[in-house]
Amino acid sequence: MGIKRFLVLGLVYVVVLSGLVVTLGLGDYSLKVFDYQQTLPVVVWVVLPTFLLFLFTIMHLVFYWIKGSIATNAIKNDEAKLIQLIKHKLSGSNTDIELKNIYMDNIAQTLSKLKITNDKNKADTPNKTINSFIETINNIQNKQFENLKEFNLNETATIVAQNNLNKILSDESYALSIIKKPQNYDENDIKVAFVQVLKNNKIGNIKSSLDSIKLDNEMFFSLVEANSNETKELIFGNQQIIDIANDLKLTSYEYQKLAKMYLNKMAPEQLSSLFEKFFATDENSSEAYLFVLFELGMIDDMREILSNSKKSEYTKFKALMQLKETGNYYTYDNLFS
Repeated sequence: MGIKRFLVLGLVYVVVLSGLVVTLGLGDYSLKVFDYQQTLPVVVWVVLPTFLLFLFTIMHLVFYWIKGSIATNAIKNDEAKLIQLIKHKLSGSNTDIELKNIYMDNIAQTLSKLKITNDKNKADTPNKTINSFIETINNIQNKQFENLKEFNLNETATIVAQNNLNKILSDESYALSIIKKPQNYDENDIKVAFVQVLKNNKIGNIKSSLDSIKLDNEMFFSLVEANSNETKELIFGNQQIIDIANDLKLTSYEYQKLAKMYLNKMAPEQLSSLFEKFFATDENSSEAYLFVLFELGMIDDMREILSNSKKSEYTKFKALMQLKETGNYYTYDNLFS
């Protein structure tokens, strides 16, 4: 029986009982205990204990109702925390939670040790929040950008990082904002935004922000590729290319890759000057410089370097020179690609 119903029926019972006793006209009754005597109407002796019992019963019911409500709310809070834990595990992050209910806390501690993955199928769980979250994860894994604020996830979660990459790839203005203020983002976001902006032929927007971006080798070659694909003129001059390359410590293979990318895009004088400066400061660039000299037909300069080298050095280019001097012409790629 609910408290409200009990309260109404209890009051009706007390009123009816009081009326019945009054109509009987039973007069007064004296209660004597040792030297103490109390005389009251019979109706008081009957109704007062009944009312007090009714009152204490109400207090008893209210106490256990409050106690039950607190327990129910604790279970609901534990359930919400458990659902949040599942969302964290699905999103690829870890979090520590402590539940009030010892049995639910045991389940939470067990789940925290496990890896929960999504099989990319439509979710069909009894919990609508979990179903919605799994659907959101599926969309993110399908390269869509989703608003994750309602799920209250850790910023370090794998799915949060993937979602941010989706935004970079789909929102050009967002990618540009990362390039302009890279100090607010992590290295991977900057790298993806950098490459994406170059793919969209926005190399001019990057030039002004280069000083604040730490390039790695992959980003450098993306920049070089975009620069070499300019139809009008190269945006970056030799000195800027040299400054960036020197910070990256290019390998011999990477210098050769750089030479091939600029071979048909840069004026011969500029190209030979660029690699001559590389050659003067970094021995890793020597084979790339020889490649440039050979492809540009600057044989005398090439022969001078080869004649002053050790017997074991630059064997590929010495072979090319011997073939050329005997009337057999081969390109570098014909023999060594």
